[in-house]
Amino acid sequence: MLDLLCLAASLGQADTVTLLLLSGESPDQINSEGRAPLAYAAMRGDIIIAELLLAENANINVQDKDGQTPLHLAAIHNKSPILQLLLSAHADKNIKNKTGDTPLIVAIKNGHRDVAALLHPPISIVRVAVPTIKVSCDNLLGQGSYGIVVKSDLDGVSVAIKASKPSCKHSILNEISTMSKFTSPYIMPLLSIMNETSDQPQMALPYMDQGNVRQYLDRRRSQKELTSSFSTMEIAWVVANGLLDLHQQNIIHRDVKCENIFLCSNNYIKLGDLGIAREYDVETMTQAVGTLSWIAPEVFDSGHYNVSADIYSFGVVLTELETLQLPYWDCPLKGFGLIDAIRAGKARPSLSSNTEPWLCDLTTKCLDSNPENRPTAKNIVAILHEKLNQLK
Repeated sequence: MLDLLCLAASLGQADTVTLLLLSGESPDQINSEGRAPLAYAAMRGDIIIAELLLAENANINVQDKDGQTPLHLAAIHNKSPILQLLLSAHADKNIKNKTGDTPLIVAIKNGHRDVAALLHPPISIVRVAVPTIKVSCDNLLGQGSYGIVVKSDLDGVSVAIKASKPSCKHSILNEISTMSKFTSPYIMPLLSIMNETSDQPQMALPYMDQGNVRQYLDRRRSQKELTSSFSTMEIAWVVANGLLDLHQQNIIHRDVKCENIFLCSNNYIKLGDLGIAREYDVETMTQAVGTLSWIAPEVFDSGHYNVSADIYSFGVVLTELETLQLPYWDCPLKGFGLIDAIRAGKARPSLSSNTEPWLCDLTTKCLDSNPENRPTAKNIVAILHEKLNQLK
């Protein structure tokens, strides 16, 4: 049997597609490669042919042999207009291909910011009152001076519940406020706010089943078995885009480090923990916050700082990704001696000897003592995008 409709769609022959449909050809014809005509229209970005097929009730969620739907293929090939057409026709954004990726994850992995933005769901936060969380060894994910994070269930979906101590209520309320203002495919989304007006407000976040990047790097360094694999490029791409989205909203993260970058077999990679993030104000941004080894020199000096402080921290993260080690692991200086050396520009975290030259150059620029010499998040995204395209 000749797959004429698939062939015509793959060649962009709209007139032939029209004639074949009029002659009774099925719009859901599958060829020897396991693809339907709508798949080829999506790959080509051919809106005319897609509209012809959809008018004949073609299966908008048809999957090929790799599990890719037309939405997946439009995302892979960076075809925003046809992707918008498919979304307006109610294509399912949640279908996963055979590697377990939704169209959104496919768009992120392929470096298509505009497509990822189209596929990313709008802010939808539920406010509820719930009983006090019961904590046990089985559900505790983490704890610190701010409070605890536990694994729980929300409407049948596994989530991470973050609850503050009464004395740290302001921190979680600030995080809720920041996360409620905007949404990004690269930033941990806020799913629900619980007991917001109580002494122990809580927030529900996606459960990231692979933990944080620091835990992942430790497992790699110890040569432990990994259930999922994430490259330096993948993690750097997501974090850089997350920072770009934050900085475009005039928000400084102020605590960028591997412990605040989360990994998941379903949700991929997310930059999280916005508890000390702040809107940038040139008059007031003087408080020295963050974690010692990731703090930019100007923050130590308690002088005015801006979004470039996040770029410095991003540079430190790059050294972690390349060495698998904590920053300054090989530096003899500790405590105040290390702080003084960082402020003086005499100490910077090291890279491994086999780091690619372009990545070494980018890291060095991010770690420049002068904030004005550091690249912007937009610059970094452009550099990484070029490298991503070279890897394809």
